[in-house]
Amino acid sequence: MYGITCSVFAEMDALKEQKVCTIQTVYSLAEEINKLIKEILEEIQKTEHI
Repeated sequence: MYGITCSVFAEMDALKEQKVCTIQTVYSLAEEINKLIKEILEEIQKTEHI
């Protein structure tokens, strides 16, 4: 689903000679979100133990 949306926007951006959305960009974004979620969960666990 993301791939279809991504390619549509990539084509639109390519016409304007702007940045092209790639699988790598989506992958690294997902990694950043995972890191944030892990950090938030760790903080929640710390406060629950007190």
